[in-house]
Amino acid sequence: MNATNPIDVLGPALLAAVREVFRLELAAVKDQAETAPELLTPRQASEHLGGRPSADTISAWVRTGRLPRRVNNLGKNPRRPNYLVRLDEVRAVMEAPAGEGESPPSLDEARARARTKAATRRA
Repeated sequence: MNATNPIDVLGPALLAAVREVFRLELAAVKDQAETAPELLTPRQASEHLGGRPSADTISAWVRTGRLPRRVNNLGKNPRRPNYLVRLDEVRAVMEAPAGEGESPPSLDEARARARTKAATRRA
């Protein structure tokens, strides 16, 4: 009697099929992880972009709504939110022109604000 055991025949084939499914699933997860944008703190985003814009400017953009508000409140002070941003969103805000109702700030206006601020600090 030369009967072959089905387990001996199906075992290696089933094992190969399971390995192939796992290999494909792991490859899909790896591809998805590589394409998912990374969330960074404003300081890290500023460093990636060479210091322009500053971390304070990026935080201000989040507060004013120019960037989506993502909060990671794992810091020491829960009242001071830790924002998370994506580099592509920061680049888009940097390249976007001023809104229709907004005009770009002039250098003279910025200097005048700095003078008044300095004068109030001295007083």
